[in-house]
Amino acid sequence: MELCQNSQESGNMACTSQSALNYVKSARRHLVRELQNLSVILENLYQKRFLSDEEVSKIQAEGDDYDRTRKILDSVMIKGEAACYELLRIIDVTRKRTLERLAPVQKDAQ
Repeated sequence: MELCQNSQESGNMACTSQSALNYVKSARRHLVRELQNLSVILENLYQKRFLSDEEVSKIQAEGDDYDRTRKILDSVMIKGEAACYELLRIIDVTRKRTLERLAPVQKDAQ
């Protein structure tokens, strides 16, 4: 499975043949610190049936965003490659939408 991620240095998409599961495992610490829009990610994983009602409730009941992120990552990793790939896709789409919303604000600030 080929994964693409935006390179921070160049702004271009970098592709790798690393599995989504291995990528999520290796990036876990970074994701716990940096992941945003948890409610959007959670809703998308639920809509795509990678998470059940019960799993969503347990994640939402966690004490803080770090714990919620850990729980999301653990739940997705247990479900395997397809769930991890979907998580990465959701993160990418969410990030792009967030950047699109910020673009006009940045232009006005100049």
